Amino acid sequence: MKILVVSTSPFFIVRGTPLRSLMLIEAYLKNKFEIDIITYPVGNDIHTDKLNIYRPKVKFYKKKTAGPSLTKPLIDLFVLNEAIKLCKKNDYDLIHCEDAEAAFIGVILKKLFKKKIISDFHNQLSENFKIHKWNFLVPIAKVIEKFMYKNSDYIIANSDDLKNTLEQKYGLKNIDIVLDLVTNKQENPKIKLPKNYIVYAGNCRPYQGVPLMLKSYAKFSIKYPDVPLVLIGNIDDETKNIIKSLKLEKNTIMTGILTLEKTNYVLSRSIFNLMPRVSGIQPGMKALHYMVNKTPIIATDLRCNTMFLEHLNNAYLTKPDADSFYKGMIVLMKDKNLRAKIKQNIIKTTKKQDLPKKLLNISKLLLKK
Repeated sequence: MKILVVSTSPFFIVRGTPLRSLMLIEAYLKNKFEIDIITYPVGNDIHTDKLNIYRPKVKFYKKKTAGPSLTKPLIDLFVLNEAIKLCKKNDYDLIHCEDAEAAFIGVILKKLFKKKIISDFHNQLSENFKIHKWNFLVPIAKVIEKFMYKNSDYIIANSDDLKNTLEQKYGLKNIDIVLDLVTNKQENPKIKLPKNYIVYAGNCRPYQGVPLMLKSYAKFSIKYPDVPLVLIGNIDDETKNIIKSLKLEKNTIMTGILTLEKTNYVLSRSIFNLMPRVSGIQPGMKALHYMVNKTPIIATDLRCNTMFLEHLNNAYLTKPDADSFYKGMIVLMKDKNLRAKIKQNIIKTTKKQDLPKKLLNISKLLLKK
């Protein structure tokens, strides 16, 4: 079976959407499918049998960070053009679309080439615009979303919330859930780390709540000066300035961007990991990534977190303000038994999914129709 994967994000880099794309592609490959992927002009090639990566030859686009931009729609047009060329050359059995813009491209390909499409919606376009403060585009995004939902032959969602919304609001039936369970493989990053530390892994976008976390940690570090905060990812200048203003330079360790395996190594050895998110309803993969590494989690009690986390079960949850988050950090730091309980519950509740089998069944179902 030959499948075209449309991925409107950099592939491959260590970030939410590309990681999910890789997870699904690896599952297809385990079924001995042949995969062509058309993706953005940025990202690292992955060399493996039966996987061919195609990119539009566009030199001006360098963006690797998450979120909308003025040039993104233009790049999507280049991706669409290359996808049309690939569909003319190859008789694909199915088209798999990774994320919202890819699904829009997929619907166009469906109309042109009469192919069935599987759309993986792990980010809602309208919600993306909201959390990145592009509110003027939200009404247009909702119209586009409806068009994509209605024209997809099968939808993959990443949470019960999204599945229920699509079923109830649009009357859709062909929907399944695939969680963002990444690999737990580890590799020593050879970074000098102390015996005790806590970790935040991710970007510094406003919705992530990094300033809240740093304010909380500034108070935490007074009581626990020997427990540094390890920051994994691309730390922007604004965040570095906050660290400097709070006089936390000696208490923070910035690793830069690490591979997934090296990130796992650091996460799995921490006292606890932090999720200070302050806005948005879309479930990120951070909770599930942290859970895979079986280390206690402290998180804000927003719906995007409570989809997967339960207070005093598999996480310690607080209100999304600096004082509450600080107090939660202190509780978790002091209570070794609570940390052990949370860790055991994470091990129990981390769901296992036979993704290759699930994708094989979906593919067979669509090809029968």
